[in-house]
Amino acid sequence: GIISQMLDFLDDYTKTHFRDEEKYMLEIHYPELNTQKRLHESFIAELAKLKSEYKKTGGNVVVIISANQMVVNWLIQHIMVQDKKIGQFVKSQKDC
Repeated sequence: GIISQMLDFLDDYTKTHFRDEEKYMLEIHYPELNTQKRLHESFIAELAKLKSEYKKTGGNVVVIISANQMVVNWLIQHIMVQDKKIGQFVKSQKDC
């Protein structure tokens, strides 16, 4: 169904995005790389848990709603806080 497609897409997307982001952080010697990696791993783990819940319950509405909440909250948090920090770090390097 559409939800399981969405979960699969999200899985692929985040893994690709995280991999690229981690590679970039390595290149710029980002000091919080390990923190970011842990955040990425915990999100991937949460998503995996969600996917298995979804399969077990056969698409329970509660699972779907909590999936949406989790994903939206996480992405907003991550993009606003963590990715902004990377940008600030890059800027501070250029100022030197």
